[in-house]
Amino acid sequence: MFIVYLALFMIMAILFINGTYAIGLIYSLLLYFCYRKYKLKITLLLQLPVLLFSFMVNVPQEQLPNELKGEVVEAEEYHYILKTDYGKIRVISHGQEIEKGNHLVIEAKQETISEPSNFNAFDYRLYCFSQKIFYQVKETQILSNDNHLSWLCKTERWIESFKNEKVVSMTKQLILGIKDEAMAELLEAGQNLSIVHLFALSGMHLMMLKKLLERLGIHQTKWLLFLLGGYVLFLGDMISLWRAYLMLLFRYLLKDKVNDIEILSGISILFCLYNPFVIYSLSYIFSFTIYAFILLAKGHRFSFVYPYLAGIPIILSTQFSLNP
Repeated sequence: MFIVYLALFMIMAILFINGTYAIGLIYSLLLYFCYRKYKLKITLLLQLPVLLFSFMVNVPQEQLPNELKGEVVEAEEYHYILKTDYGKIRVISHGQEIEKGNHLVIEAKQETISEPSNFNAFDYRLYCFSQKIFYQVKETQILSNDNHLSWLCKTERWIESFKNEKVVSMTKQLILGIKDEAMAELLEAGQNLSIVHLFALSGMHLMMLKKLLERLGIHQTKWLLFLLGGYVLFLGDMISLWRAYLMLLFRYLLKDKVNDIEILSGISILFCLYNPFVIYSLSYIFSFTIYAFILLAKGHRFSFVYPYLAGIPIILSTQFSLNP
């Protein structure tokens, strides 16, 4: 349970540093329970890594050069995400035809990512931070545009060659995690039904792929982990998939030395060390919260109800409605 306390302390430290001061009361209560379990010496020792970690929770303030180069990892109509030596940068564009995988050299003017102007409005700034995007620029000129499609883009193009539009959309969403306009109506219906999170790539997809590989005759755990790891790396920053894959990996490496809730806590710590703002990502919140309740409810009567109940506060706080 030591690692569980550490994970919870780290999450609350991030929230407190970013202005959620009410969390201080819960932090104090957790500190008290930790003291009752481990006594003063261990409790104070536990606060040392939390204190060191708190110095990592800051937003980079580096001045970017006027000329930037990198690879497009996400492209929308009026903005795209450029992966550069300075990390991922949100680029506001003029609506040019930019595709994922392109290698660009651009001239741009640095801007700040705006904070919400209304109380309780969607905080796009924190959303960007949760995706490890800390900079925003306005494109003034494209100096070079090398059309270089990644394997992910090539796979997407191959799927788009299918004749049925709905099959194309569902396949792109449920295998590659890519949304398109044809999915908008279905995703809106999913949101109204409070099941939109089921359309996200998750551990369910990974387990289905694992069972498919086993049916194809691959039963050795190390080969299954290798192939599943290749799929996760191929898709990139998918929090739910990484959480599911790391659970499988650490179960295999650690055998029965620690329980699942401790492994989940350790994975949460790794995520927070990689990007402390990941706790503001809805994918992280849903994936870790629901799976934690699945583990805690294991063996209990009506255990299937607990994960649903755990999701209600998340759905209400993000969608402001609930469809039972």
